[in-house]
Amino acid sequence: MRFASVDIGSNSIRHLVVEEDNGRLHYLSSSSQITRITEGISRGDTMLLDHAVSRTIDVLSKVIKELDLYGISSENRSLFATESLRAASNSQAVIRRIEEVAGIHMDVLSGEEEARRSFRGAVSSFGCDSVVFDLGGGSLEICTPNGGTSFPLGAVRMTNMFGHDSSALRDYVRATLYGLDLGSNRRTVGLGGTSSSIAMMLKQIPVEAYSPSLIHGLEIKRSDLINLATLFKKPVTEPIGVTGLDPRRADIILAGIVAITTLLEFLEVSSYIHSETDLLWGTIIELLEGRAILFEEISFQ
Repeated sequence: MRFASVDIGSNSIRHLVVEEDNGRLHYLSSSSQITRITEGISRGDTMLLDHAVSRTIDVLSKVIKELDLYGISSENRSLFATESLRAASNSQAVIRRIEEVAGIHMDVLSGEEEARRSFRGAVSSFGCDSVVFDLGGGSLEICTPNGGTSFPLGAVRMTNMFGHDSSALRDYVRATLYGLDLGSNRRTVGLGGTSSSIAMMLKQIPVEAYSPSLIHGLEIKRSDLINLATLFKKPVTEPIGVTGLDPRRADIILAGIVAITTLLEFLEVSSYIHSETDLLWGTIIELLEGRAILFEEISFQ
């Protein structure tokens, strides 16, 4: 039986298709297509722009057609949005447009729900005794076995606020995380588009050669992040030819790198493990559990 999850994120639409077979979840396909529905949103602006919404819906319609080709029934599809629609002043009108195209209900996850699903995806690979962070375009979720919290530290949001001012970015992350108590140090696991891009760049994997098996479980050191950040200190005015980085993500990658580097400093750890079992996987796992379908293994092959 096949299942799919679709994430309407602040920076991109992502989807995942898996097949459940005798206790094993087989990866079939996934995509991440940059649509930037939150274009222009920073501190005071909360309305999603019509052309950004239309651009997002155009991509969504193609994703829905792919799910149809896989023969995935509507009850086995989960469509959700995160920070992209949590904070938008015109979210209800946008939700209606999206649901009309998708043909199914869309959930708008709270920050806590998003953190929980991300945690569920990550610990399916790396165990429950972990600190899990998920850095997206609009927000940063941090979760432990005791619960999760969402922070307005997404790469698109911070780029809109601070551009390529590394010092301002770092100070904002530190101030936002101030007072957060995560208890004793645990294994740190990272998810999200920025983390995937970092892993791809570090392993010099061309974007078109992406496969989750190539980067899942990669250890990413704080020193690696500091070195990568030097490539993106100046504002991006034209596509940057860095192997592993989608050129359309180049303008926001510095904010994402700074956010993760500062988080590692805050956690007092020197590295983290990148996970490809993420929010999309956690969503499908919760869907399966709701049907009392148990699995023992995830396979990317």
